[in-house]
Amino acid sequence: MNYDDEYKWCPECKSYVKYLQSYEKSYCIDCGTSVFLFSKEDWEKFRENLPRSDYPERLES
Repeated sequence: MNYDDEYKWCPECKSYVKYLQSYEKSYCIDCGTSVFLFSKEDWEKFRENLPRSDYPERLES
């Protein structure tokens, strides 16, 4: 895994950004907002490809 190639979705910046990882959350290096693995739209696309079973909802915090 190459950290320089990793990005997560920042809802404040509305883009995929580099982030700082803590034990429980990740934070945008530009604005400090908690970031997510996917944007809402990308999460929905990802879920469409999963088998219809019990899969997690996107967690907002």
